[in-house]
Amino acid sequence: MGSYWQPEVLSEIVWHLKKQDLYLFAGAGLSCLAGYPSWKDLLQQFANAYGELPGCDSKINCVMDSLVADGNLNILDHLMALGNPGEDAIVKILRQNFEQEKTSDTHTMLINMSFAGYVTTNYDRSIEAACVGVAGAEEMVNNRWFCFPQHKHAQVKSLDGIYDRRRFILHMHGCLYHAGRLDSENIMLMTRQYCKFYESSEIRRIYDDLFYRPFLILGASLSDTWFMNKLFEARGIHDRDRRNERKFCCVLRPESEKRQIDPSDEEVYGVKFNYFNQKDKNAIKDMVNELKNACEEKTVRVT
Repeated sequence: MGSYWQPEVLSEIVWHLKKQDLYLFAGAGLSCLAGYPSWKDLLQQFANAYGELPGCDSKINCVMDSLVADGNLNILDHLMALGNPGEDAIVKILRQNFEQEKTSDTHTMLINMSFAGYVTTNYDRSIEAACVGVAGAEEMVNNRWFCFPQHKHAQVKSLDGIYDRRRFILHMHGCLYHAGRLDSENIMLMTRQYCKFYESSEIRRIYDDLFYRPFLILGASLSDTWFMNKLFEARGIHDRDRRNERKFCCVLRPESEKRQIDPSDEEVYGVKFNYFNQKDKNAIKDMVNELKNACEEKTVRVT
């Protein structure tokens, strides 16, 4: 079997890992390996719940499939509009999907690599769970923070962990499970929350600073418009003089998304795209394993 990686991309990722200045962004595609639902699967569950509740609007119910296909957050807003039954349905679905803490071998492989920090929009604790028993990694669980200001355990928005080179875990959209209980108020779900969050000056500052650094983006789809648009905006809207300051960034993307972005945008945004076959269910796991082996091989050669 051939390599999943473009050789020059793999080589640069290994180089940055050896320098310990590469950050990992983990999207829902990584959490799926631990048994959590993809974002669209989760939205489909919310959409199904809407159609089963009394008081649902038949006209809205007829367009739910298209809302799911678009990843549209209005599904949650429609559920909330049904009052307590809708709110209860949301909590029930979240509990069914996220109450059990899970991780995967792929998460453990990534934790064992020398990433400078782990950033995610996922609600689960699969990254934290992978830290258990890994030498030098458990301290990251204590050194984690949340951008979502409503999060009950949120720390002051700070990039201190970046500047003093402490490895950290950052939950961009909050995290559901804390202190032995699941709390839906700890995460962003509603459209109004996303709008307020991504339009704030503090979040723009975090994106501008954080995503100019070397990054590997894994398991995030370009259909995640809130995150990906802000990423490209942070790396692309600055004047051309500042573009030279941008560090390496690689986005692992399914081949089905090739048509969604112009090839010239790689230069505009300073991003490398490495594609894989989405139908290959083991693709992400195998790519991470290949990266792990490449890091070990490079280390042996240097030694």
